[in-house]
Amino acid sequence: MDDSKKRLITVGELKERLAVFPDDFQVFFGCEDLSFYRLKLRGERLVQLEFDQSVYRDAKGVLRIDEHA
Repeated sequence: MDDSKKRLITVGELKERLAVFPDDFQVFFGCEDLSFYRLKLRGERLVQLEFDQSVYRDAKGVLRIDEHA
């Protein structure tokens, strides 16, 4: 399986995993620096979950989180 497939999950899989929790539970993204911003359609069948921060790997492969100005 290529790396891009490892980072993807279907909407159905996400809903199934979340269905076991009550609607009033909160979702934590595993990093106190990340804040949910929106969901955005990025292709015919691709939805991107966006954060208020930019998350990326630098030239050395280190994961970075930058606040949007």
